[in-house]
Amino acid sequence: MNEKIEKIFENFIVDGVKIPIAFIKYFGKAETYLTYQSIGNDPTLASDDITIYSLDSIDIDIYTKGNYLNIIKEIKNKMLANDFTWDGDSPDMYEQDTGYYHKTISFVKERKV
Repeated sequence: MNEKIEKIFENFIVDGVKIPIAFIKYFGKAETYLTYQSIGNDPTLASDDITIYSLDSIDIDIYTKGNYLNIIKEIKNKMLANDFTWDGDSPDMYEQDTGYYHKTISFVKERKV
């Protein structure tokens, strides 16, 4: 799943700014960036005690010192275009120690095992 997420956001540009994405932790220097992580893979359909489909859950976190509303919109557009279903957003967060605004957007995707 990691390769798929990184491919979806390979050249992610919002308002003329390229926004990098990293798995769990970002080590670059961009002021706005995304991280992602798998938060679960649960069976959804079984037959004869064999799982046929599962549901992958993915969180994408936005970190920025500016307005992130357009970023949220574009993340949702990208994920929906790649057959993910939006599963909700976190509350708006501000990290006092870093000065970053932080928002988590959750998605799910059913896949054949």
